[in-house]
Amino acid sequence: MKKYRDTSQKLAAVVNYLNSEASSGAIIVVEGERDEDAVRSLGYTGEIYKLCSNGKSYMGLLNASETHTKTILLLDYDRKGRYMLSRSIKILQSKGISVDIWVRKKIREITKGGIGHIEELSHFCPDSS
Repeated sequence: MKKYRDTSQKLAAVVNYLNSEASSGAIIVVEGERDEDAVRSLGYTGEIYKLCSNGKSYMGLLNASETHTKTILLLDYDRKGRYMLSRSIKILQSKGISVDIWVRKKIREITKGGIGHIEELSHFCPDSS
């Protein structure tokens, strides 16, 4: 139980960081609706762009990112997510857009590789314990 609480506390610190970045004009990118729900369940209140939702595309991501100070990529850790991460980084950086993958790496570190999909973060929601 202590291990779970420690993980939840560390994730809460990451969410505080994300909310701070959102206040400064950053946008988070996730794959879909369940990913957004999971991030929101942890307390994130900023803007989220869902890359795989309702026909959204990399061009839409580029357009959304151009109006923000930073784009935080929070894509899954599976093969598809890694491909989308690589492609997103390439597209955004080619246009000079600031890309942040630190949070994605930090979540992987905190969960000790125990999650493969961002939607699994909902297991660490304070209400789910």
